[in-house]
Amino acid sequence: MTRRNLIIWILLIALTTLGFVLGEHRSVPFTILAVASAKGFLVARQFMELRNAAVVWTFALASVFGGILVITLVLA
Repeated sequence: MTRRNLIIWILLIALTTLGFVLGEHRSVPFTILAVASAKGFLVARQFMELRNAAVVWTFALASVFGGILVITLVLA
């Protein structure tokens, strides 16, 4: 396991714990979804090798997760 993978893995564990704590304290669903979107972005970027892809794909990925957050915020 590379150092970068280890750092991302630890960050994912921290974000998972944060999502659990937010859920247990009945936080605003948008914040829980924001944490989940950050986790999804990290997984796709690091472990699906999108960090080596063209910049347009990284922008598209960020746009999808950002779009989900905006739609959720508007509908809430």
